[in-house]
This record gives sequence, C-alpha cells and structure tokens, in this order.
Amino acid sequence: MFRAYEELDAIAVAAGRRPLESFDEHADVPAAVVARLAEEAQDLPDLSAFPVVWHDPADAVATIDGILSALASPDLEWDGREDPEEVSNGLKSIRQVLQQAVVRRARFNFTIA
Repeated sequence: MFRAYEELDAIAVAAGRRPLESFDEHADVPAAVVARLAEEAQDLPDLSAFPVVWHDPADAVATIDGILSALASPDLEWDGREDPEEVSNGLKSIRQVLQQAVVRRARFNFTIA
C-alpha cells in the first residue's frame, strides 16, 4: 500500500500536514547521515545506534485525515500505481489504530524501511 508514500507525503504537505515519513522511528536522524550510512552499507542503513523517536498519534491522525480528504476529492490527480481506494482503505485502518492510541494516550512511531 505504501509504495506511494512520496505521493501521500506530497498530499499531506499540500494539505498543511506533516508527511507520514516524519513519524518514522528515526525521524531525528539528519537525512545526510541516513544517506551516508545507506551508501556505506550499500543497502538500508543501520540506524540502531540512534535513539528512537516517539510521536503523538493525534498528529498522525490529522495527517491521515488530510490525505483521506484529498483522496476523496474528485479533483485528485493521482500518479500512483496503486488504486487510490485501496490506499484510502489502508489509511483508514491505520487511522483507527492511531485513534485508539490517542484515547489511551500512547505514543507511537512508524518503522519505515
């Protein structure tokens, strides 16, 4: 579902929301460091030496709401290979779990690989 993450992040930013990528477990690691480590590893970078960042799920719910609103728009210009309805359904499932985390006052992060 999230092969279209760049498009989803662009939609979120256009809606004035944080990109989904900003909720990553290593969101505080500078992009240049991640790129250098990935190049050195010639694969996914090992970020295990960096602290894990926890996020407020309410912020992610707001991001997902912005994306869902855009995906439901008849004016949507979708370049993704995936069906926008399938992406929307996946986001709704994630939103439901995040909303439960809001109620429980839990923190969360995405592991994006």
